[in-house]
Amino acid sequence: MLRDRGVDVRGFVTHELRERGRRVGFEVETLGGRRATLAHVDLPGPPRVGKCGVDLEAFERVALPELERRPKRGGAVVIDELRKLELASEAFREAVSRLLDEPVSLVATVHVFRHPFTDALK
Repeated sequence: MLRDRGVDVRGFVTHELRERGRRVGFEVETLGGRRATLAHVDLPGPPRVGKCGVDLEAFERVALPELERRPKRGGAVVIDELRKLELASEAFREAVSRLLDEPVSLVATVHVFRHPFTDALK
C-alpha cells in the first residue's frame, strides 16, 4: 500500500514454510525480492529456536543490506519481525538499534515474549 502511494519502502518480511500442511520453517524476503531460508527443522543450528535450526549467515546476508539501505526522504523501513529467530543475530540487533537512532520511519512487528532487546524497545 505504501509503494502504491509512492513511498520508498525498504526492509523485509518473513513467511512460514509449509510441507504437507505442517510448518517446517521460515523464509526471509526483502521488499526488493531477495529470499533465503531463515529457519528450518532440517537445519542443525546453532542457534535453534523451537524445532528449527536458524541460518544466521543466510538471514544476515539477505536482511542486513536491506536495513543498511536508507529509504529516500519520506520513506520507511519495514521489519517483520522482531522475534527470537531474528534476534539470535547480534548484527541484526545492532542494525535495528542504529535505525532507531536515525530520522527514519520504522514499521515493525515485535513479539510479545520477553527478550532483553525487545523489552528495552517496548
